[in-house]
Order: sequence, then C-alpha cells, then structure tokens
Amino acid sequence: MPTAIFPSRTPVSAFVLICALVLPAVPALADSSPRAASGAPANSAKPAAIKKWPADPALRQGMGNVAGLLAGQWPAIRQAQLPGSAYLDLANTVAAQIAGSIKNRQLPPAAEGTFLAIQADMNRSVDLMRLPKPELQRVGALGLAQALRNYGKYFDHPELSVPEP
Repeated sequence: MPTAIFPSRTPVSAFVLICALVLPAVPALADSSPRAASGAPANSAKPAAIKKWPADPALRQGMGNVAGLLAGQWPAIRQAQLPGSAYLDLANTVAAQIAGSIKNRQLPPAAEGTFLAIQADMNRSVDLMRLPKPELQRVGALGLAQALRNYGKYFDHPELSVPEP
C-alpha cells in the first residue's frame, strides 16, 4: 500500500498532476495590475509621451554627422561584410565628431546627465569598433546605432535619420 501523498507509480506522473493543477492559475497571477482586475482592455492605456530635451545647433550637427557616417556603411554592417579597416576608419571619424559635439554643445544642466549616458554608450561603441575582431567591431557599430536612437528618443532632433536594424 503506497504511503505517499500521490499514490502514483512514478515521480513523473506526480509531476504531471501537479503541473495540471498549478499551470491553469499562472495567467491569472501574471498580471496583477489594477487594469487587469478592472476588466479594461490591456491596450487601452497609452504610454506617456517622453519630454525631449532641446539640442543646440552644434550637437545637432555632430550627431547628424555621426548618423550619416553610420548610414553610409549600414548595408555592409547589417550583412556583416564591412572590412575591419572600415570599422577602424568609422570609429576614428565618429570619435572626432563626438569630441567636437561635446566640446561645443550647450545643453540645459538637467539634460547633461541624459546626454552623458548616451555619450558613454557611443564611446563604448567606438572602443569596440577599434578592436581587432570583426564580430566585436560589428557589435560596436550596432551599439552606436542604438545610442543614436536613444539620442533621438530623448533629444529634440526631428531631422535625425538613424539606420534601423
């Protein structure tokens, strides 16, 4: 006579029984937000618009130049066909643009932290593009594109055109 709680012949059948009892309750536990309990459709809430910081002409010029440099190489980057020397040239040119944009920018003090985070991402991307491995160089270029997208998300620069993945 079995003495276990689940009088089954194998541990697998006990596991299956537990899963059958617990898994139907998981979706109800997944969303505990007030709208889930209210019965309102999940898609009814619109995300809050992000207030963009103003970008001065020097910053717009520099970031636009970086985006243009990246766009010129983007098809080869996407297809992982850009040679290592081209990544190095791109990294050096982008680094010069970043340095010029940063030196001449005039941002509100509250926007500085946001821009410095984007600048740090761009600098890390440039560092990766300067490494000898093509895979890491490509990761650097992809990271640079994402940093530019973040810049466009947080700074008012409507004419900025960033390559999409």
